[in-house]
Amino acid sequence: PLADDAFFILPSAEHVDRVTSLLLQAGISGFFHHRITTFSSLLRKKFQVASRPNISTSARSLLVKRILEERMWPFFGDVQNTPGFLNLILRFITELKDSLIQSQDFRERMNQLKVLEPDLASKYEALASIYEAYDGALVREGLQDAQDWVWQLRRGMQGGPAVVAGRRR
Repeated sequence: PLADDAFFILPSAEHVDRVTSLLLQAGISGFFHHRITTFSSLLRKKFQVASRPNISTSARSLLVKRILEERMWPFFGDVQNTPGFLNLILRFITELKDSLIQSQDFRERMNQLKVLEPDLASKYEALASIYEAYDGALVREGLQDAQDWVWQLRRGMQGGPAVVAGRRR
């Protein structure tokens, strides 16, 4: 369904999964899955920018699990330690990273929502805290999320240091 040199860019990993699933359900075959992608995934594959090693999927899962075990957030108290919640939080973090939303920006947005919707303030606080804890743990471990390299590329384009394929640019 896609030419070898064409890419179908979608806004999130969830959209990629959905479109790929729809194509498969429609009986369309072929190796098109790597060409249906998000913008950040495409750039990561093309430019290979990284200043710190990427965290693996399993290490990422363990890191978020540890964050959830270390602290209880009242809004999520009944579901926080269930396997399904861990998967939801992992997807949530991926969506934020794919959307290029950094933890400090997300915190600011959640603080604004707490004022607008005080009944959900504990939910917004929990989401912002989990995301901040995840980013903080990555920094302490000397790792980055796969999507974080886009910020490295952006910094390089704005005149800051960037690392492209192991070389400073």
